[in-house]
Amino acid sequence: KLSYERALRLPTERELFGDGDYEEGDAVLKPEKSNNINLNFNYEHTFAEAHTIVADLGLNYRNVQDYIIRTINSKGVAVSTNHGHVVGQGFDATIHYIYKDIFTIGGNYSIQNMRNRERYNSNGALSVTYNNRVPNIPYAFGNMDASYTLKHVLGKYNKLTIGYDMRYVHRFYRSWSGDGAKLYVPEQYSHDANLTYSIYGGRYNISFEANNFTNSLLYDNYSLQKPGRTFAVKFRYVWSK
Repeated sequence: KLSYERALRLPTERELFGDGDYEEGDAVLKPEKSNNINLNFNYEHTFAEAHTIVADLGLNYRNVQDYIIRTINSKGVAVSTNHGHVVGQGFDATIHYIYKDIFTIGGNYSIQNMRNRERYNSNGALSVTYNNRVPNIPYAFGNMDASYTLKHVLGKYNKLTIGYDMRYVHRFYRSWSGDGAKLYVPEQYSHDANLTYSIYGGRYNISFEANNFTNSLLYDNYSLQKPGRTFAVKFRYVWSK
């Protein structure tokens, strides 16, 4: 599948007006304008009536004018500005193996390489950040998931599903590398597990989730630490099926 997009991304309310505390608005922000090309391949095959392979590969190209970039100013407040010209190239690859309706395992890996193509700065001099990767944006990340289902657990129509998820984000700089960036958001791994017990064909469901059960240090784009290990129990009832 091949597609072309002429896209317009309007500034958000927070980018335009700020939040009064931690983000400073810019009411004259221009919308982002981009020309995008996407090329996607999909493969799916079932063999021996029980095994299925599903694979997807997506390639993309982004040519963006008036790119809206969010940075932290000298006061420690976030501010969004139009940067000028940014070009991005990337891919997204996914593959899953499925055995009947019992077992599945797979993963995804993505690269989104967004780089500054503004050759000169506001003074007309050659920009030291030309061809630098745009900061504060993860550019390499992925995930893996697996699940196994046990049927007829404590009842003919009951089943127990055991699931696992792993997420990965490669480290990335918080500011332009051409400006001598030294601060970065570190490499991150998180692991989640879950158990779901489905009763009477799915009418009643009980789930137990352990998110980030290794209690890894996780951060957002500006190195603000995210919550650590969490546990949750969920109950669901389906009125009709």
